[in-house]
Amino acid sequence: MVSALLVPALAGFVLLFGTHFSRYWLNRQGGYKLLFATALAGGILLALARGIVVVVGKEHIPPGWYDYAPFDMSETVGLSVLLAVAGAILINCVCWKSFAARLASQNGGDLIECLLEKCLVRNALVELTMGNGKVYVGFPRESGLTITGESDIAMVPLASGYRDEKNKTITITTHYASALHQLVYTKEKLSFDDFQVILPLKEVASARHFDPEAHSRLQPGGPSVI
Repeated sequence: MVSALLVPALAGFVLLFGTHFSRYWLNRQGGYKLLFATALAGGILLALARGIVVVVGKEHIPPGWYDYAPFDMSETVGLSVLLAVAGAILINCVCWKSFAARLASQNGGDLIECLLEKCLVRNALVELTMGNGKVYVGFPRESGLTITGESDIAMVPLASGYRDEKNKTITITTHYASALHQLVYTKEKLSFDDFQVILPLKEVASARHFDPEAHSRLQPGGPSVI
């Protein structure tokens, strides 16, 4: 009987971690919340399955079912697992993976990931300031949004430099754009992704969308990034 009670808990786990939104949300929660949510989902699925069995009637259970599962309420337990799988599939048809990850990140306060994903989708430039003052400007290639736990981000840099400690202005010291363009178009086996930089998300101090025109107006006389 104890093993039979573990199956609804497994059904709750399948539903919560098979559904995009709940999986990303739960991975940002503590252990107790995870256990409680799994048990609650399993209990709801078990109650729903029991109600279906009572309404439909045991006479409609496939012949031979009790030969393979000869314990009390086995049909209810089995149905709860089927409901978990079907529920996860149906919910994922409405709530796509990227949308679910973005929503969970917003609710969890991970706004840097959301900004990177937004710039990635729009093919827009992003400016990253690291904890040591290093600055990168380029196109994001991986936002880390759909990665659970600590993640890295990837970008193809067009320029790099540093942020002044006193006035916080950016000084561009290295330009990559023209060199990357020449290398990619003169060597057939190279692509822009071959020059991407991997950065730990936890070391990013700030991030923002980078507009070259706005940068030149805010810092007149400074070097162009593109």
